[in-house]
Amino acid sequence: MNVFDNQYRTYRIILKIIGLWPYDNSIYVWIYRLCLLIYFLVVVLVQIFSLAKSEISLRNCIVTLSTTFPTLLYCLRYIYCLTLFSYTELLFDNIRTEEHILQDMTEIQIQTKYLDISSHIIDIFCWLSFICVAATWIFILNPVTLDVIMPLNKSRIHFSLIFLSNDRRTYIDIFMVLNLIIILIFGLLSLICSESLTNIFSYYVCRQFDIVSYRMRKIIVNLSMPNLPKTDLKLRDIHRVVDIHCRTIENIHIASTNTATQYLLAIILCILSFSVNLYRLYNALIIMNNRMEIFGSALMVMYHLMIAFYNNHCGQLIIDSNFGIFKELYASTWYRIPLKAQKLLLFMMFKSSVGCELRLCGLFTASYAGFTSMMSSSFSYCAVIYSIQ
Repeated sequence: MNVFDNQYRTYRIILKIIGLWPYDNSIYVWIYRLCLLIYFLVVVLVQIFSLAKSEISLRNCIVTLSTTFPTLLYCLRYIYCLTLFSYTELLFDNIRTEEHILQDMTEIQIQTKYLDISSHIIDIFCWLSFICVAATWIFILNPVTLDVIMPLNKSRIHFSLIFLSNDRRTYIDIFMVLNLIIILIFGLLSLICSESLTNIFSYYVCRQFDIVSYRMRKIIVNLSMPNLPKTDLKLRDIHRVVDIHCRTIENIHIASTNTATQYLLAIILCILSFSVNLYRLYNALIIMNNRMEIFGSALMVMYHLMIAFYNNHCGQLIIDSNFGIFKELYASTWYRIPLKAQKLLLFMMFKSSVGCELRLCGLFTASYAGFTSMMSSSFSYCAVIYSIQ
């Protein structure tokens, strides 16, 4: 069974559309990737130059930065996927071949359960992104279309992207609508690719830990029986399980090391972007004269919340799964098994009790506590912006 032809088929298609399928490294694909990166950077530079040419005020800065930060985040996550190609190939190869290490139907059911959950979450991300793009298209294009079909004495309220000098607004015309939709589509696809990679990795680690827990439980039950024949074979089985556990922990450390810089930059950008968009939503709710402004700001705030929460949720899953092995071994009948086996179990219990987590350079740990810290910082920055007003 190739999981990328079955459970992860949608994810593989998105990777190929956005040019991030790690096994495709032709010159044309690299040109495509370079063009996308240049496009993201050009959009960011245009927004910054537009702000520089306009009157520098808090309102102008908030409106410009509320779209500049997400675009910069799209670019950063795209680069993140490009820099992880070597590790992504290794991870995908392990996922493709992991079915060969499964021993019975229970382990196959464990694998299937985690694969199904992971693929369903990717599908949810895809549908939410599609709804986001469709709703944005409808809400933005509707006033432009009505101005052409049923013009009024004055233009209808549009969702403005950038404010220019003398309090004049640049309203969205057809070109800007298309440009915004393109940014939104490719940006959200980039986010789906990067965040789904974290999802795939976390559920891969969780099912490895779950399989280790199941095998240890089965081995301990067998070794607890008196006068058990072939004890040496069971000890060799424990050695194999310990090796799987150690390799999984090593994979977590490698992933933490490879992604630390990119993730820390993304966290900083996410906090700043969330703060700015939260302040923009607050202003829109206070004034209550532009439904488009409220809709756009609310959409940005909700998407930031969803991405930040789910990344930390994936980190928490790894922590809980690893600690679950410790609880499983501690509650087992380990005291009835031979002494050699007890020494191996103590080694695993020590490894599991220390804690296994996605720690980024010792500065941030992906977990529910990390999500709380991100939200606390975001609200603090939002309060600082409000105090400047």
